[in-house]
Formats: sequence, structure tokens, C-alpha cells
Amino acid sequence: MYLFTKIKKVKYIKKLKELFILFNKKIPKYIYPIVILILTIFPIYLILKAPLFSDDIRMVGIKGYMLLHQMTAFDHIIQSQSLFLFTNQRFFPLHLLVFDSFFILFYKVTIIKIIQFILVFFNIFIFTYFLSLISNIKLKKIYYILPIIPILYHFRADAHDPFLTFPISMTLFFSLTLLSFIFFYKYLQNKKKKLLILSLIFHLFCLCYYEIAYLYSPAFFILAMIKDNGWKKSLKYSIPHILLSATVISGIFIFRALNSFETPYTGITPHLDIIKIIETFYIQIAGAFPYWNLSILKNQSFNIIDISYFILIFFLSFKMISYAQKYTFNKKKIILFIIFGIYMMSICALPIALSEKYQIEGRAYIPVYLQYHWLFIVLFTIPWLCNFFKKKSLLYFCP
Repeated sequence: MYLFTKIKKVKYIKKLKELFILFNKKIPKYIYPIVILILTIFPIYLILKAPLFSDDIRMVGIKGYMLLHQMTAFDHIIQSQSLFLFTNQRFFPLHLLVFDSFFILFYKVTIIKIIQFILVFFNIFIFTYFLSLISNIKLKKIYYILPIIPILYHFRADAHDPFLTFPISMTLFFSLTLLSFIFFYKYLQNKKKKLLILSLIFHLFCLCYYEIAYLYSPAFFILAMIKDNGWKKSLKYSIPHILLSATVISGIFIFRALNSFETPYTGITPHLDIIKIIETFYIQIAGAFPYWNLSILKNQSFNIIDISYFILIFFLSFKMISYAQKYTFNKKKIILFIIFGIYMMSICALPIALSEKYQIEGRAYIPVYLQYHWLFIVLFTIPWLCNFFKKKSLLYFCP
């Protein structure tokens, strides 16, 4: 009986393999980029259709507020900086500068949505390039993963949706993060100081943009290890970023120590309840996984567009498995990829888990946008893990 089941399983796998080969042969190669583009756009088109939510409704009225109070753009930006620095005790001047300037310049909903859509689309491309860089797989060989990345995205249409609220907030921060990582990795490859300087500049932008960047230093160390450096060399290469982070963080603590503040913003007020911290940390991490809040699961049905979309993603995933045979990773690199992805996911969740405000709200906050991508790095290693553990049933699909 067992032998019969095994033979039947092999025949089923052979048929699927034949179908996959036929699919590859029948479709002209120039069709692939067009299909890839459409599949990449499909999960994020909702950004263009959605209305404004949360604080964005207030932010589009900034221009009217300025006219009413006879304020210049400079006056309003200084007012925002003072409010957050002296009342909320938050130091993210670049974030406020960009966010306020954005709504002063763009106050039409259509324009706001188009810019957010372009940034999300752009980030998918530069994230793919980053993966290509650290995995040492040529970009033209890895572009097929473009539509697989946004399959992790989901839209909640609430006050903390990272796509439909706070436009350019997390998307621009992610762009700055990737650029800092990319230039650092390029520096490791070429040892050109200008690349290190560019990485440090973008890292400084990150430190002045969002508090999560305070915990970025170990990420540079892990990236140096991924580049086949020993731990001593990796530490040496990451020292400039560690020193820059330490300088900015020290400056913030000194400033807070020398100034008296009003009641701090509850979002950055720690609440050291261990059970609540673990629970909130779990919610923030779990929020990055596919279809955690997707309305399609609540409806308990798939329509024809969803089915056809997942069939195409199914075939693209097999291409990913085939590259695991052509581009081998050693055990160390696979582990470092997983450590990097998990670490980056964790530092996005940790500040939220410690926050009194988000412990009460009990839902994944906007840094989940960053976590979608760091989770993908972990998932990216699965074909290599299958190869490493000799799971031939998966690799058998590859032509």
C-alpha cells in the first residue's frame, strides 16, 4: 500500500513538472517582463483607489491652516518640530520635515495616492536589487521574484495601515534604509570610501527619520558577515555606523537630561508588563505574515482573478526553486540570511511591544510595512534550505 502511494505521488509530481516545462516553452520570453510587471502592480493597485484615513484627513488641511493663521511653510515646520521635540520627546526631524513639506506641496488626494503608489513600487525594485546584491545572483536572473514580494502585503483600511495612511512615512524610511545597506555592501565589495560615506549619510538620514534606526548597527555587522568576512573584520567594517548611531543616541539622551518636558507621548512611554510586551511583540511580528488581516479570508471565498493570480505565482515560485540548484549557498550564508531577516523584523516590533499605547491597541502598527520585506528575506532561503536538507520532492519540479 505504501509503495503504491509512493508511485502514485511520483507520477503526480512528474505530471506537474511536465506542465511547468510546457508552460515555460509555450510562452514567448518577452511576455515574462510584461506578466511580471502586471503581477507586481496587481496587489498594490488598491493604494490608488482608497480614500484618506486617520491623520491624513487633517494633514491635507495644512495649507488652509497656514492661510488662516498667516503662517509660512517654515513657521509651520518649526512649530511641528517644537511640538514633537519638547512635548512628545521624539527626535525625528527629517521625518517631520518631509511629512509636513509633502502635505504642504501636495494636498490633492489623487496626487498623494499616486506618489505613495510609485514609492511602494520603487521599493519593490530596490529591495529586489538588494536581494540580488547580497545573494550574488544577477538581477536579470532574479527579477521573477518581483510579484512574489507584494503577496505578503495586506490592506486593513484602518488608522495604522502602512499603505493607505501616513503616505511616504514608512515607504521613504524603507528607501533610505535600503540605500544605506546597498552602499555599505558595495563598499564591502569595492572598498571605495565614497561608498562608505554615502552609506553613512543615508544611515544618518534614517537616524533622524525614525527611532527604529537606533538599532540598525548590528545589521551592518551581519551584512559584513554575509559578505564572507570573519567576525573581527565585520566588526571593523561596521564601526563607523556604530559610532554614528552612538553619537546621535547620546546627543538625544543628553538633550533630554538637560531639558524638562511636558507629559510624554504614550507611544514612546515604556510599560514594562512582561505579558503585554510578549503579546504585543507577537501581534506585531504575526502582522507581517501573509493574509493576517486580508478581507478575502473573512469572505471565505476566492474569485477567478485571485485563483489565476495564485496559479501564476505558483509557477514563479518553482523558478525560485530552480535557482537554488544553480546558485548554491553554504550553510553559513543561509543561517546569516535568516538571522538578518529575523533581527530586522524583531527591531521593528520591539519598540511597539514596549509602548504603553500599542499594548492597549493590540494591532500591528505601521512598521509592519518594513517587516513584510524582512520576512521575505527569511522566506527567500527556503529553496536553499530544501536543497541543503536534500528534500528532493521539491527540487524535482525544476526543469
